[in-house]
Amino acid sequence: MNIFFVGNTSALSSDFYDKFLPENRCVVYGKCKNLRRKKHIKVYEPEIVSDINDIYQSGNFDMTIYISKAIGGAVQLFDELENLEQNIYYSRKNRVKNFLVVASNDTKRELLQDTNKSRGRRLLLETGEKLLLTNASENMHVSLLRVPYLYSTSENKWQLENWFKDGIENKKITFRVPKETETSFLHDADLGELIARIADAPPSTNKFVANVEGGYSCSISELEENISRVIPGISFEYVEKDDEIPCVVADDTVEKHYSWKPKHKLADEFNVIAENSEKAYKEKVRKKKKFAISQKFKSIVRITVETFVLTFIAEYLNAKIKNNISLQFMDFRLIAVLIIGTMNGMIPGLFAATLTSIGYLLTSGDKFSFQLILFDVINWLPFAAYFLLGAVTGYERDKHEDRIRNTREEYEVLEKKYSFLNNAYSEVLDSANRYNKQILGYQDSYGKIYQVVRHLDVQMPDRIAYESILSLENILGNNSVALYYIGENNNFARLVACSKSESGFLNKSVDLKRYSKCFEKFREGEMFINNESLKEYPAYAMPIAENGNIIGMITVEHAQNDEMSVEFANKMFIVSNLVNSFLVKALKDRADRSKYVGDTMILKHEEFAEVVKAHEKMYEKSFADYSLLKIENGEENLKDISEKLERIIRANDMLGLGKNGELYLLLMQSGLLGYKRVTNCMDEMGIKYEKARELSQ
Repeated sequence: MNIFFVGNTSALSSDFYDKFLPENRCVVYGKCKNLRRKKHIKVYEPEIVSDINDIYQSGNFDMTIYISKAIGGAVQLFDELENLEQNIYYSRKNRVKNFLVVASNDTKRELLQDTNKSRGRRLLLETGEKLLLTNASENMHVSLLRVPYLYSTSENKWQLENWFKDGIENKKITFRVPKETETSFLHDADLGELIARIADAPPSTNKFVANVEGGYSCSISELEENISRVIPGISFEYVEKDDEIPCVVADDTVEKHYSWKPKHKLADEFNVIAENSEKAYKEKVRKKKKFAISQKFKSIVRITVETFVLTFIAEYLNAKIKNNISLQFMDFRLIAVLIIGTMNGMIPGLFAATLTSIGYLLTSGDKFSFQLILFDVINWLPFAAYFLLGAVTGYERDKHEDRIRNTREEYEVLEKKYSFLNNAYSEVLDSANRYNKQILGYQDSYGKIYQVVRHLDVQMPDRIAYESILSLENILGNNSVALYYIGENNNFARLVACSKSESGFLNKSVDLKRYSKCFEKFREGEMFINNESLKEYPAYAMPIAENGNIIGMITVEHAQNDEMSVEFANKMFIVSNLVNSFLVKALKDRADRSKYVGDTMILKHEEFAEVVKAHEKMYEKSFADYSLLKIENGEENLKDISEKLERIIRANDMLGLGKNGELYLLLMQSGLLGYKRVTNCMDEMGIKYEKARELSQ
């Protein structure tokens, strides 16, 4: 079988790839410097092959194995979804039969902190899983392996090895989760064994999903004890962030299908990992020292060669102009000392001065005796000039270098300090804003509830729907609220009112069969929350019920990421229950027979005028739509015409009288299609009508 490994392949150790037999031709895409090369394993680096499609076209692969960044402890996963989608597309395009993804299992853990960052990461990983499973077909079988923390005993690439590295180098380990957090660890060689078995016998079904168990599970506090045992003298710090970590979750899928169980036990391998981390650290220090010595040696050789060459050139030029009267004032030795001191510092400057002094002595021996040069102070001046020039220029050079080095160090310290303060400020500001919002909400909650109760209590029943939308928008801070009524034994929900931004977009009538999952929650007395991002479902839905009978629902059609939270759900639940009683009251008030003419369903003028006025108000604010028709009943009595019209209008449409006894029909949230349906039926029944702009007063 031809297998293509892509994604976070550089983190996998050679032990992982060793599990694949020579019969499997493996192609690995990534920077795998430590991978033990074998004949059946070919590595392509991104710098060499930039277009991954070229590999797909030439590989004739039977299986693609995509390694997610999430299993390496990566926090930033910006391009994860894009890379996964690209590889799925190329695999499908090049007829790869099997596509396997190794992902983190932290999507199965409850959020430690409900923040934008944690929800965003969770949503990204869940979207990646849905993207994979959506592409399952007869032509491409997909497999998903959710794995815990991976580790290796031979290389230091995974999160566990990074913790050991921090403990050895800095004598301090920082955990970004609470002490009691339970997690699990799996050796990547065991993972390689499992994937090799899957490659030999790919799943026969289109979709294969498994939660892979780890060979060792523990809490972070237990992990701390084990690390302290093998690396004494280290300290631990806990900084609770909103990052997710792999959790303890497993099923028997892989054991049942592939007879696989992890062989490595981390509890027996802490010493091995610590020894390898210590060796890696010592090797790093050794290489660093070797590099520093090498650089220093190269610098000494360069300066020495430069000094000798310049001194030789200076002596050569001085010898050339010896008999030239016009150039005898020139001393090239001074120029050589000046260049060396200025370029390389005081020590090389003094060394250059020594060489030029020796050259001066050797070339001046025929004019002066050594005794005269030694005892005559005047003859010391050339030597003093050489050494003074080398010392001064070299000192200035060293001083300038020290100033640059100190400035650079100060800049690095200030940069770290600024970065720390900026991060601390951002975290404090986020926390302050979050807590301030919560505190303000708590401080203001009773006032808001009282305001809503008082406001709705004084409203006319037919204005309660409109005022309820306003109250929900005000408290929830969301402008996609809708209110539906559900008639008795009715399979449809009728839109009564909605937010202005949703007017014209929502259907006037909703088939309740499409909202089956909502009603499953409603029957349990719970609110529906669309955590699964179900298509065509609202983000939130809350039932309006009386004595266990569902007579309507309140929905939030769209919610931002930060609104898919416990805080928002609680507010939705509280306010919806608060509004529920007033909406039930409005329906009861509508059923009051004293407001109707005789035993008909025709409202008296005063009550009908209030209803029309309320809908005019909602129409002006774009909360609801309505149509008003004036009916010409002629000689026909009100009861007969009422019975005819009741057969063609909906439960939430209303009949009423004008000031002078005219009969009107109010179509609520009918829309153009509903309006035409009713008027066509009236035409067939011979009922004459005209569209009215307002009710006769």
